[in-house]
Amino acid sequence: VELDLERRADGTFSVVHAVDAPAVGDPAAGPIEPPRAPAGSPISRVVNATIDLLLGALNPWDVRVQRVILEDSTIRFTDYAAGSPVAYTLTDARLDAGPIRSEDGYRVPIELSLRINETGELLVRGQVGLEERAGELEVELVGFPLPPLDPYLKRGMESATLASGLLDVTARLAAAVADAENPAASFEGGIGVRELHIAGEAQDEPLIAWDRLRLEGLAAQQSGERVELAEVVIEGLALAHHILPGDDAGEAEDAPAEASEPAY
Repeated sequence: VELDLERRADGTFSVVHAVDAPAVGDPAAGPIEPPRAPAGSPISRVVNATIDLLLGALNPWDVRVQRVILEDSTIRFTDYAAGSPVAYTLTDARLDAGPIRSEDGYRVPIELSLRINETGELLVRGQVGLEERAGELEVELVGFPLPPLDPYLKRGMESATLASGLLDVTARLAAAVADAENPAASFEGGIGVRELHIAGEAQDEPLIAWDRLRLEGLAAQQSGERVELAEVVIEGLALAHHILPGDDAGEAEDAPAEASEPAY
């Protein structure tokens, strides 16, 4: 399966190309043009609409499927609402789900894996309940490339350039979207950013950079009322002098400050 998803300049989303991957020697399938989702439509509503469709087809049947596998899929996402396009390509996507049963309270085991812009890898394992519209997932994200997000950074820091950076996440996620207006979600795990380099107007000097930043023991809920963090580790920090407290403006052209030891 191949899918092209665009966020247009007006904020609307559109599936511009969706085809079944043709077999060797077969002509390529034609594009499918589904209706556009309204601007600002929450992901939970899309999930609920999909589940409603599945449950409507299954009820009142007692359905059991041993396994469903979707593999060799490609998803391309482009956001034109950010000014300059933000583009990510997900390749080698594979979804393995099952057994699937139309029983109250039953949760479907799933496993999802894919690559992101060649450098990133995502692995998701867990269980999802269709009827209760909830699930618990273990997520491992390694090497998610940050430079394509540069147009978002420029919204707040026009002269800055996100030159490099890789995001790593290891977490347990729990979510329930039965109530589309008040979905619930929680996060427990760690987040890290490696090889970050944000350049200023002088491209040869980092505005901010580090070798490794890691947030360990992070726990948060969607309500935001309480966030717990056990440890912060940062190594190889470099800051331009003109953004350090107490520095004179005249030192802005000096070499960046470097932290030789990890800071906690």
